[in-house]
Amino acid sequence: MKIDVIFTGGTIGSSINNDGNIAADGSVGYKLIDLYRKQKINNRISTSFHGLESGRDVIFLVSEPYRILSENISAGNIISLVREVDRLIAAGSEGIIITHGTDTIQYTAAILQYLFGEVDIPVVIVSAAYILDDPRTNGVDNFACAVEFIAGRYGSGVFVSYRNCVGLDDEDVFLLRQEDSGQFFVSSGDCNRTVYIHRANRLLGHAMYTDGLYSVCGSWYGRFHVEPDGIRFERNENYHVSDDNICGLLGNYISNVNEFKLSEYSDGITVIKPYVGMRHPEKLSGSTKVVLIESFHSGTVPTGDESFRLMCDDAKSRGIPVFLTGLAKDEKHYETAAEYGSLGIVPIKEMSSIAAYCKLWIIVSNGLDIGLMEKPVSEDYPA
Repeated sequence: MKIDVIFTGGTIGSSINNDGNIAADGSVGYKLIDLYRKQKINNRISTSFHGLESGRDVIFLVSEPYRILSENISAGNIISLVREVDRLIAAGSEGIIITHGTDTIQYTAAILQYLFGEVDIPVVIVSAAYILDDPRTNGVDNFACAVEFIAGRYGSGVFVSYRNCVGLDDEDVFLLRQEDSGQFFVSSGDCNRTVYIHRANRLLGHAMYTDGLYSVCGSWYGRFHVEPDGIRFERNENYHVSDDNICGLLGNYISNVNEFKLSEYSDGITVIKPYVGMRHPEKLSGSTKVVLIESFHSGTVPTGDESFRLMCDDAKSRGIPVFLTGLAKDEKHYETAAEYGSLGIVPIKEMSSIAAYCKLWIIVSNGLDIGLMEKPVSEDYPA
């Protein structure tokens, strides 16, 4: 089997430089493949991967459109990556793995999903919390499970393969004390055993000080359980997606990859993240084409604040759409949420704020109908 691997940098493609800092390193990508081939996956996974079985050797075809730390990613980088993915798909790729930095993986993943969600091969994005020389790294695990996901043909479209190192998992939760600082972090016994496969536009933003990746409302696609005798793939029975509604903007709304645009700066999108004591912009900037509000955790925003209401009134008077993320589908809503309709706020339920931002960035950059924001990716999990 042949798998295309696109290196872009990030921690998974970095090493410690002469100044003692982590920096992107062109040789590290090949080291990742070498570690995979040597089966150095925390000394726990042996021959159970499809890619390691007799007669099913994997040939990796490598490209590198750019090499950066992902905090520096730009619209130009994303366009280069989109074109490279499109080129490989057109050439008949059986599956694609993209290495990426963890800091901004949600942005690139969402954009790729919205463009390539309808492809009939798996495109899997992987990253690492620590460089490959660090014994705490999850990079090889994430890469190996991406290979297995492709070789096992467990799904098509765009995904992220990731084992959380520090974060809140869904079982075996405990507090971990860092002795040298006295700080406490949430960790999990499960994080050393399970690699999650997420649909690429379902990812929430990171919690501070953790690497953990989580899907909106637990809507992960599947997971690999690392066990003494190998690995086992488990599909999420609560994950549902309509095959005809994955939202492949490329081909359906953007004719081809050469027509795809992404503005250098997303000036047309005003993003509001409320905090206590915040004065909201009572007059939106002249360049604003759409407003995106990220609510508090319960789907609420300060509708009683005068500056917030004036901002909404200004948007309504100018015909500027206002979308809100953070509202669950089936939970009881607070009375403040009952005011959304009169304020002109349109909730996009159970959609991550990053995915909403990225979808709007594509829509605005390409002059598409803002109404596409309300077209769901699936009947059960709109995005």
